[in-house]
Amino acid sequence: MMNSRQAFAMVSKLAQLFRRGRGPRRSVPTEIKLEAVLAAMTDAVVIMDRSGLFVDFNEPFARLNRFKTKDECLVALAEYPSTFEVTSSSGAIIPPEDWPIARALRGESATNVELKIFRNDTRESWVGLYNYAPIRVPDGSIVGSVLTGRDITDSRRTEESLRDLSSRLQLALTSARLGLWEWKITHNTLSWDDRMFELYGITKEKFSGDVSEWVSRLHPDDKESTIAHLYAAVRGEAIYNTQFRVIRPDGNIVYLKANGLVVRGSDGTAEKMLGVNSDITQEKLANDALHRAYSDIEAKVVERTAQLEAAKVAAENASKAKDLFLATLSHELRSPLSAILSWTQLLERGLLSPEKIQIGIRTIKESVWAQNQLIGDLLDLSRISTGKLHIDRQPIDVTDVLRAAVEAIRPNAEQRGLQIVEHIECEDVYIDADPARLKQSFWNILTNAVKFTPSGGTITVCLRCADTLDGHRAVIMFKDTGKGIKAEFIPHLFERFSQDDPSSIRVHGGMGLGLALVKSLVELQDGQISAESPGEGQGATFTLSFPLLTATRQSTMQDNVHTMCAPFANGHELQNLKILLVEDGDRTRVALAQLLAAQGAAVQAEASAKEALETFTTFRPDIIVSDIAMPQEDGHSLLRKIRALGPASGG
Repeated sequence: MMNSRQAFAMVSKLAQLFRRGRGPRRSVPTEIKLEAVLAAMTDAVVIMDRSGLFVDFNEPFARLNRFKTKDECLVALAEYPSTFEVTSSSGAIIPPEDWPIARALRGESATNVELKIFRNDTRESWVGLYNYAPIRVPDGSIVGSVLTGRDITDSRRTEESLRDLSSRLQLALTSARLGLWEWKITHNTLSWDDRMFELYGITKEKFSGDVSEWVSRLHPDDKESTIAHLYAAVRGEAIYNTQFRVIRPDGNIVYLKANGLVVRGSDGTAEKMLGVNSDITQEKLANDALHRAYSDIEAKVVERTAQLEAAKVAAENASKAKDLFLATLSHELRSPLSAILSWTQLLERGLLSPEKIQIGIRTIKESVWAQNQLIGDLLDLSRISTGKLHIDRQPIDVTDVLRAAVEAIRPNAEQRGLQIVEHIECEDVYIDADPARLKQSFWNILTNAVKFTPSGGTITVCLRCADTLDGHRAVIMFKDTGKGIKAEFIPHLFERFSQDDPSSIRVHGGMGLGLALVKSLVELQDGQISAESPGEGQGATFTLSFPLLTATRQSTMQDNVHTMCAPFANGHELQNLKILLVEDGDRTRVALAQLLAAQGAAVQAEASAKEALETFTTFRPDIIVSDIAMPQEDGHSLLRKIRALGPASGG
């Protein structure tokens, strides 16, 4: 069968023998039989004379242009533009004067011109491949033109589908990170895509394509079985689906999974093989690890069972501890409240003597202080648990803080008939800590010593500097002659709500929070704490240590302290300071305002963040004291808005 170019050449040659002017159609020489040739061709053929009339065309031409028969075809080029629209392969519309058969009248010729044709009346479209050339007489003048064409719509759609399929296949291979390979069995050569070179760790330039080179990269222990699987598939005995290891040039070993399909000829002979490789190294290593883990499971079952049993016991103990905690908390809250309520009622009646009134006021103050201490400890532990406790670390003289804590507890100790002995072996002992939190820690330990030491006992406080494995440290020791600690309880001494003897709660009071809080506070300041006791009735010793600061930092700290304390040297810390107090609780707001005013401050008290913001711009305070949790808008939001005002507005 002739291709379109060969058919066009024959028709062009026959057309050269066809002579016609503007008059009636001339006869074709009988020896040529042009009509017979046109009828026999499968390509569409049309011959046009110089005037634009179609001298002849065949049935394929009618079908190509979506006419049912030759009789329906238009016979002049001028009639076609109203019915047909022609565009190039790029989509540009081609005017009628540049249609191929018209260009041929100007002496142009071309082959394999792809055009898209659209019929305006039937709304049909197709893609055609056209050849065109002029028809010349012996003197070289052009008397007409010839055009051949064929419908390639289906082939173009097939090509597009193949391209789409190829793109999808490439996308699938890329997404799955698969390497594509082809083995031409008859030539014994391999073709790889880029991913295959990545898998094997080599470049295209270093790969000859010979199968032996692939075999040389197989792991010695896998080579025989891999080749056996391959040739079993070639013989049709099995599907090629296997796993093997390859050794890359850098020495790394990777696990690959291979799948392949044998392509056979019409006689059943294996011609080539197509397949993919994928890297399963991570999967293989994970499976190996899983097997190793599985082998350890049985050994761990007994251990885990014991752990679960211990957890069950711990949960039961925790439940008991919770009940005990709630009962203790109820008692610790109710006792001071009862005292406050009782003395308040007595004071309201006005029947007490001045001495009794002083006793009542002192009792109320002590009860409020106890309540405040308990709630403060609970809040501090909560803040520590959530990481929200603020530690204002600064260089401080631990000697001053220690002495302040001792002096604060001394009246209570003397009232109980206890003696406090100080052994300060070094002065100017500087550490990096929060003075308030450090004093809180010392005070808690001293409070416990006072609580658990019987009358006539001694509490010894020591401070020394020592070289330890952790460097130069300040070491503070608190030793008492009290009830001591059971050896089995010492590991639990710093746990929350831990009590050596629950019955002692009723004797000494307390929630078992103090030492847990002390341990957290000490560790938050890079300190260490430990406890020891020879046994019950033999007292206890608590030892704290903190890293010492260098001499340079000590000197800098002293200068800063003198500068910071200068404004308060007269003892009137709040004198002439303007303080904006924000507190939604009416009673608390009034009490705090009175307290601050008593210290010499000018106080403006507001009940909400909104009111405080309005007051701020006119009052322009030196200090803002604000509650955090308030209705509608909290203290954090208020402070953010004040900062946003900018320096000019006092922010």
